[in-house]
Amino acid sequence: MKRIKSLMTYAIILMVAIFTGCIEKEPIPNPSVSITKIDADATSITVKVQPTNATECYVSYIIKGENELDAASVIANGSKISAVEATEYKIDSLTAQTTYVVYAAVRVENKTAVSSLEVTTAENADTPDKVEFEVSFVVDPSAVNITVKPQDTTKPYFYYIMEKKVYDETYEGNAALAAQSDINIIINEYLEFAGGTPAEALSLMLLTGESTSSFPVYGNRQYICYVCYTDPQDGKVIGDVEVYEFAGPEVAPSSNTFTIEVLSTTFRSIEYAITPSNDDTYSYSLITKEQFDQQPVEKYIANMMAVNGMFMPYTNGYFSRLEEYLLSDTEYVLIVFGYSAGVCTTEPTVQIIKTNPQGDASQCSFEINAQALNRYTLSYEVIPSDENVIYYYDVCLGDETADGIKNMLDAAIDEQISMGWLSNRAEYFSIWATYGTANDQTLMRPYDGGYKAYAVAIDSKTGEYAGEFYFSDVCYMPEFTASNITVNCNIDKYFDGNDLAQILPMFYAGWGEELTFFTPEFTFENGEPVSYYYQIYQYDPAYEDLVTYNEDWAIPALLEGGYNYPGMELSMPWGATGYIMCVALDSEGNFSNVYRQKVEFDRENAAPAEEHPYYSPEAQQAKQMNVAGKDKNQRTKISTIRR
Repeated sequence: MKRIKSLMTYAIILMVAIFTGCIEKEPIPNPSVSITKIDADATSITVKVQPTNATECYVSYIIKGENELDAASVIANGSKISAVEATEYKIDSLTAQTTYVVYAAVRVENKTAVSSLEVTTAENADTPDKVEFEVSFVVDPSAVNITVKPQDTTKPYFYYIMEKKVYDETYEGNAALAAQSDINIIINEYLEFAGGTPAEALSLMLLTGESTSSFPVYGNRQYICYVCYTDPQDGKVIGDVEVYEFAGPEVAPSSNTFTIEVLSTTFRSIEYAITPSNDDTYSYSLITKEQFDQQPVEKYIANMMAVNGMFMPYTNGYFSRLEEYLLSDTEYVLIVFGYSAGVCTTEPTVQIIKTNPQGDASQCSFEINAQALNRYTLSYEVIPSDENVIYYYDVCLGDETADGIKNMLDAAIDEQISMGWLSNRAEYFSIWATYGTANDQTLMRPYDGGYKAYAVAIDSKTGEYAGEFYFSDVCYMPEFTASNITVNCNIDKYFDGNDLAQILPMFYAGWGEELTFFTPEFTFENGEPVSYYYQIYQYDPAYEDLVTYNEDWAIPALLEGGYNYPGMELSMPWGATGYIMCVALDSEGNFSNVYRQKVEFDRENAAPAEEHPYYSPEAQQAKQMNVAGKDKNQRTKISTIRR
C-alpha cells in the first residue's frame, strides 16, 4: 500500500518592535527551548518544539553517533519554525529502528540556547514499497513549486495536483483512476482542438528527467500530487501511481480595516477610493442594493471567490476605481474585504452609494475643441455642461450643416431598424451615445473644407435629439511634409500553406492550404522611425497611378488597416499578385513617402516547411493564430462623414 507523504512548511517571521527614546534598554531575557516527543513510526518522527523569549527558532537532527550539533550549527543549517508559539514538527524519510537526535536552537540578538532529544524509529513490519520518484514542494503565498526527480530519467512520466477533498470525493482516493482520467481529458482536448494522434498530444504533456512546475494553490487547504510513468503512445499509466500530500499556504486572519471615499457620481458612474489600514491584500465588489439584499454578504463573498477562482481581483494599499455604465438613480453596495490565496481574512466593510438621477438633456450645452495631430489624424474633446446627460458625437466635414447631419443619421438609423438590426432609435443611442467628457481621434483624408467635431444631447427614452447641434471650429489638416526616412523591404523566404498544414496542423490546417505565407522585413535609411505601418493588398494596376492613389489615399488606409509592429506573418493566395505598402512616421510627425512593391510567388521556390519559425522537431508550444471575421449583421456606428 502506498503511503502518503506529508510536507509541512512553516515560514512565519516575527517582527520585533523597537522602542526608541529610552536612555537604557531593558535587559534581554535569556532564551530557552524545549523538545517533547509526540509520535514516531518506522519512517518519521514528530516532536513538539516550545521556544521562550526568542526571535528565531530552528530544528535539525542527526543519527545518534554522528558529530553532535551546537546552537550555531542548528541555526545555520536547520529548518526555521515559529519562535513565538509551540510547533509540531515532523521529520520524514527516516530509517526504521534507528536512534536519532533532534535539536532545537533559539536566538534573540546575541543570546542563543539549544536543546536535544533522542528518539528511536519503530520497527518496519512491512517491506517498504520501491519509490520511483523523489518529489519536493516549495509553497509561496499563492502557488506551489513542485520538483520531480524520477529514478529512471529515460522514461516519460506525468504528474498533477488537486485538492485532497476533490481527490477523496471524486476518485475515492484512487490515484490510478485520477491520473488516467486527467491524462485522457488532456489528450481528448488536444485532439478536439488540433486533431492528430494521442502520441502528438502526449509529446507536449509528458516529461523526462528532473522537472519543476508551478501550480496556483489556495490557502489553508490540503493538496495531493500524483506522479506516474506513462506510455508515450496511448497515455496508459505504467506501474504504480505515487501520491504525495502537502498543505497550501497558511493564511492567517488580517487586522486590516477599510475606509471608503466616494470621489464622484454621475447617473451612469461611481468613482470611489479605498484606503486600508495596512498593506495586507484585499478584494472588492460593487453590486446593486437589490442583489445585496438577496443573500447574506458572507455567502455572496464565498460565491464570488468560487466563481472567480484564481482570477479573483485583489490589491493592496490605496486603490481607486471608476465603475461605469450603471443604472441611474439606483443604490449600489461596495463590498471590501481582506483576501489572500483564496481565503477571506477580514469582516466585510460595506457602503451604499447611489447614482445620480438623469439630467435634463434639453438644457445641456457643449464645449468642443478640435486639432490636427498630423495630416491624417484629427483629435478632439467634447465637454458637456451636464455629466448626467447622454449625447452623441462625431466628426463631419467643415461645411456640413446640422440639418444635413440629421438627415444622413436618421436615414441610416431607419435603415438599420427596417432590416431588423435595431428595434428603435433609443436602442441605437443606448449603444453609441456617451456621457461625461469625451476625448477621441479620427483618421482623415485631407479635405480642402476642413473638418469639425459636433455633439448633440439625446433623450434616452425616445432616442430623439433633445437640443441643438454644437460644433467645434473648423480644423484644417496641414500640408503633407515628407520625412527624410526611406523604407526598404526584404522577403527572405515564403512558405506553401499546404506544406505548413501538414507539418503544423495546429496553426494552418483547415484554412491556409491555398495560401502562401511570408514575413516581410523592413529596413530604413536616413533615420529611424518612431513607428511604421504595413499591409499587403491584392494588386490593382491603378495602384501604380500615383496621382489617384497617392499618399493621401495610401497613408490613411495603412494607418487604419495596417500592422504597426514587426514580424507579422502575411499571406496571399497562390497565383495572385500582391502589393506591399509601408509608411514610416518620424519623431516630428512627418510621414515618409509610401513604399510600394509588387510581389508574386511560385510554389517551386517555396522554402521547406521545416524552416518555418513555428516548427521544431520537438513540437514545442508555439504562437496561436487568431482569425477574426465580422458578422455581416453586426451593428456599427454610423459615421456622418462623406468620405
